[in-house]
Amino acid sequence: MASLYAVFIASLWQSVGQPMIFFLAGLQTVPEEILKAAVIDGASNARRFFVIVIPMMKETFVIVIANLVVGAMKVFDVVMGLTAGGPNNATQMMSTYMYSQTFRYNNVGYGTAIATLMVIFMMVVIVPYVRFTAGKE
Repeated sequence: MASLYAVFIASLWQSVGQPMIFFLAGLQTVPEEILKAAVIDGASNARRFFVIVIPMMKETFVIVIANLVVGAMKVFDVVMGLTAGGPNNATQMMSTYMYSQTFRYNNVGYGTAIATLMVIFMMVVIVPYVRFTAGKE
């Protein structure tokens, strides 16, 4: 179980930078006039954050969540670099399982089925994401 935590921490460290840049850019798009008006109206810091800032950053949250879901399906490099599937398959992910079935055990059909499922799972996230972002032009 400790190996799974090690993979989780390494993957988290690898993937935390990009969302922080997106959130920083999203925070800079919140108009300062609206926040000042909320201060004048007597809104607390927490109320301004939850009622003004988060709703105005809805697009940023959609982009970050979509990128993280797709990135979570691609953790092949971290798992193979650290544990190669781990002790007794403890850190086996869909991508590493597909790789091992296709190339280690020569089960090409089974590996292709796993890859197809991965594509379907990612399309469930990507298609609404593209429709959401394309409709904002």
